[in-house]
Amino acid sequence: MTRIIYICQTCLRIAPSPEICHDRPMFRCDAGTPGSDRSRPPMTANGELKTHAPLWWVEQCLSRRLEVKKTRLKKTEE
Repeated sequence: MTRIIYICQTCLRIAPSPEICHDRPMFRCDAGTPGSDRSRPPMTANGELKTHAPLWWVEQCLSRRLEVKKTRLKKTEE
């Protein structure tokens, strides 16, 4: 069974159900099943750790950074 968790974009607090944190809705994140590839940290082709964070956390953080950059670009263009 896959684990769905919710993350606050401001303080990174994790909750098992949708909540409002810092006056914003938390983001939904699929953390995968325990022991799945999504629960493990990303590795290089040589089997070395890229980070200690699980893959689902890395994906969530990178996607948020891209959204912020896109928003900033739009504001700059206006």
